[in-house]
Amino acid sequence: MEAHLVHRNMSTGGFLVLGVMLQPPKSASRQQPNPCLAVALEHVPREPQTEADCPTPVNPAQLLPAGLAAGQFVHYQGSLTTPPCSESVDWVVFEQPLPITDQQAFDFMWFTGAGKTYGHNARPLQPLNGRSL
Repeated sequence: MEAHLVHRNMSTGGFLVLGVMLQPPKSASRQQPNPCLAVALEHVPREPQTEADCPTPVNPAQLLPAGLAAGQFVHYQGSLTTPPCSESVDWVVFEQPLPITDQQAFDFMWFTGAGKTYGHNARPLQPLNGRSL
């Protein structure tokens, strides 16, 4: 899983996205829930295309690496991953995944599948449009 924290510069209209991989550790005994994700999953809407209040404050800093891992990232120019898939987006993707539990990954997949199946929410592959890899 990957979390995207999208920021928009209100004066220029430009975007900066912070990407963080979320991954359960291989050892089940070392799994720990991510507190920010736990709150979000606790209050997600139960029906598709609806909104739900989140009475518990969330701290998005809990979705970012801390310490030395915060300085280990990749930067590139890309596009948004959701329509309208705007280009000229600055991406910063942290190299160190944050730990989550298997259950949090399954709960998120269940939410994206509208509670009927395990779904995914990745967009289709986009053309390079002159970008280099």
